[in-house]
Amino acid sequence: GADEALAILKRDSVFTTHTPVPAGNEQFDPALIRKYFGTWTDEVKLPMDELVGLGKANDADTAFNLTALAIRTSSWVNGVSELNAEVAGKMWKHLISGQPADDGEPDDEGQAAEGAEKTPSPVHAITNGVHARTWIGPEVQRMLRQHLGADWEDLLLEPERWGKIHQIPDKEFWGVHSAQKDRLARFVRARLRDQQARHGGSPDELRAIGGMFDPRALTIGFARRFATYKRASLIFSNIHRLQALLSNQDRPVQMIFAGKAHPADRPGQDLIQHIFELSRSETFRGRVMILENYDMRMGRMLVQGVDVWLNTPRRPLEASGTSGQKVAMNGSLNFSISDGWWPEGYNGENGWVIGDPVDYSDDKIQDKEDVESLYDTLENEIVPLFYQHDPNGLPLRWIHYMKTAMATLTPRFSASRMVADYVRRAYVPAATGVFGEPTDT
Repeated sequence: GADEALAILKRDSVFTTHTPVPAGNEQFDPALIRKYFGTWTDEVKLPMDELVGLGKANDADTAFNLTALAIRTSSWVNGVSELNAEVAGKMWKHLISGQPADDGEPDDEGQAAEGAEKTPSPVHAITNGVHARTWIGPEVQRMLRQHLGADWEDLLLEPERWGKIHQIPDKEFWGVHSAQKDRLARFVRARLRDQQARHGGSPDELRAIGGMFDPRALTIGFARRFATYKRASLIFSNIHRLQALLSNQDRPVQMIFAGKAHPADRPGQDLIQHIFELSRSETFRGRVMILENYDMRMGRMLVQGVDVWLNTPRRPLEASGTSGQKVAMNGSLNFSISDGWWPEGYNGENGWVIGDPVDYSDDKIQDKEDVESLYDTLENEIVPLFYQHDPNGLPLRWIHYMKTAMATLTPRFSASRMVADYVRRAYVPAATGVFGEPTDT
């Protein structure tokens, strides 16, 4: 009968929940369910009210929630980072373990109470990873073949072997990164030239593009979906302070933006328009560039060529994020809010954290705190470190950070590790009916 079928479905199913953002947890009017599934429920002898009940997020909710349905019909639920699993566990523990759901609000100071004992989340964590060969640039791949061996991809499940990255000569390592950055420079200029022509740019404006993108300048990239919670314009909060950073002749900084907003996301589209207008202003022309028609090829160019990857989501709404993982595999450095995968990856010498790892109840306070940290870290740590060169012109300490990023983050956040985790912790247990929490060794 239907009860037996549901029990078999639950036994054999595992579910990965993703974003805590409401728009990412699809809901439907129960009338639609009754309209389209009426015949089917009759056939399988499942009462319609029972089907509708499977999709209720809580007793007071009337919508049919697909996440709630998946949780009720799965024997294992996981999030896509440790922090995401913690957040999702608070949201959905009433469905998984029968405990009351948290209200989701931090305390008055905007953070969890110090010393409060954490209870294990009913949602497990398998952090996302990316396919190394797809995202690592050709120059870096040649370097890996030379120094780690032709089977370097097989070593993604042997993280201890990646310490050999530190044995690569600094000059060679920097030269490989510089080659990928030069390739990005050519790509950016070509795209900007095409864009300017489409927008009716004058011959003088088109010629000026040839001088844009200085390969010697510290280059910060930001490319992703322009959902408003990702706060793409956070770095523009203090125009004068940012202008001083970008226009320093001795230590220049340039920024590249790219991305798309959902067709129905008007605020996200407005955000892109705002940054586009800033990029054409006298204040930021030539220092802030925004590339149109964001696609996978453009994404590869950016993650392979930038020096720093900026990530400014409103914590804790970033489920995982993978663009920063792609950057790290190319030896570039993350500068990110402590959200998604980054709290697991950051070790103090492979990038930087913006703000504190706390959740604020007041968005304005959180934005203010994060902006101050962002500017302070850029001004006092990132820019000085990038321009700290030895007599041969090599930024040795920066290169150490780059090597550390590649060595510590590439195997840990590879798709190889991720798939192995799913097989070992979710798929095989579902097939055998024996779930547990094996060690990570």
